[in-house]
Amino acid sequence: MINLNIIIISTLIISISISIFPSFIISQKPFCNRTCPGSILNNVPYPFGFTSGCQIRLNCSSTGTISIGEFTLQTLNSNEILVNLPTKCARAAETLHALYSDHYALSSDNAVLMQNCTDPVGTCMIPDTMMKPYVAVLTDCSVEGDVYSNVSCYSGDSSSMFFYYDDVKKKGCRFLVSGMVVKVFGDNTAMSLNVQVVKLGWWLKGNCECSDGAICTEIVSPVDGSAGHRCQCKDGFVGDGYIAGSGCKKGSSRCNPSRFLFGHCKGSKRVGVVAGVVVILMSSMACVCLIYCYIRHHTIARSRSKHSSQRLCETKGITIPVYSYKELVKATNGFSDKHKLGTGAYGTVYKGKIRKAVDFSRRHSEINLASLAIDRIGRGHLDEIIDPFLKPINDVSTMKSIRKVGEVAFRCLAFDSDLRPPMTEVASELERIRASNFPS
Repeated sequence: MINLNIIIISTLIISISISIFPSFIISQKPFCNRTCPGSILNNVPYPFGFTSGCQIRLNCSSTGTISIGEFTLQTLNSNEILVNLPTKCARAAETLHALYSDHYALSSDNAVLMQNCTDPVGTCMIPDTMMKPYVAVLTDCSVEGDVYSNVSCYSGDSSSMFFYYDDVKKKGCRFLVSGMVVKVFGDNTAMSLNVQVVKLGWWLKGNCECSDGAICTEIVSPVDGSAGHRCQCKDGFVGDGYIAGSGCKKGSSRCNPSRFLFGHCKGSKRVGVVAGVVVILMSSMACVCLIYCYIRHHTIARSRSKHSSQRLCETKGITIPVYSYKELVKATNGFSDKHKLGTGAYGTVYKGKIRKAVDFSRRHSEINLASLAIDRIGRGHLDEIIDPFLKPINDVSTMKSIRKVGEVAFRCLAFDSDLRPPMTEVASELERIRASNFPS
């Protein structure tokens, strides 16, 4: 019985495994390696890659060179591929077909130089004046004297999206010499050439499978006429735009630093970026200048103060301590009224203790001679400040002289400097007082 149960359970497990495992295998997406070690592109975006699991497969060499066939890839973005097509003699015309596949083809803004064509009538949009200097480098590719007559230029139809390979094949050319990307400005009034490169347009097969926030461009394959599409995120979104890829997510503007530097930003957005950069640079320069001036001012002021203190201390016989303004503010508690002693001839006098416990306040035991003299003269007690023993003297002449001297002293003690007599006047007054007591 036990063996029968084991057999039944084992059969069920095997049956379930057989039914689930194939669906598990089918649900797994094929692996796509998008990294080419040593390449300047580093990681290529969806749908490109370097293994069979990628929708658009590229080649990656051991040296980090990305290529399509024998042509080295130069740039790759959401719209186009640029590949190098250098000048080469005796390169088979069929080589051009390597740039056509189910997912990419030459765009219409290319021109190719072919050699030894049975139908040499070209369809080149490039004027002869621009073409001849370029064709002049091909002298080694021909044994004939007239090089230009042996090279034909063919351009794509500007009204079409792609450059059709069959149109060139009908010309019966033997060799593919080189290619160039032609860009026309305005009403065909100006033109630029990007030589020895060609541009490919690319697409994914089938109907649009773009994510939300993406724009779908419908494409008809120039190879087999099948439907195709290409996705690109709208402004304000970032990503590859494909449901099977990273999709589109709200993020920074497509006018990023790299696009801005290469002039890919348009309209007011670029103007705003320029204005913002200019304002930031000017503000930064102004801040740096202000900081420099502030530091320089304080450095010079500190140096001058230190130099003055050193000169004062080095002067012979000067022992007066020198204190900074901050020390005085701290010692007087911000020059508060509690520390105020009074107002003198040269300003307000404060008391306070500074470092080393030096007391600059006046002790109560000390006598203010000026205040004492003013008080005694005002009350008529001159004898108390001149000589206490003069009081009992009743000599009228002597007392008169004393009063006159006191009056002179009182004037000399005036608070207002304008009211104080000059020393010449004091000397003359004292001389008159002396002369009046000792007549000649």
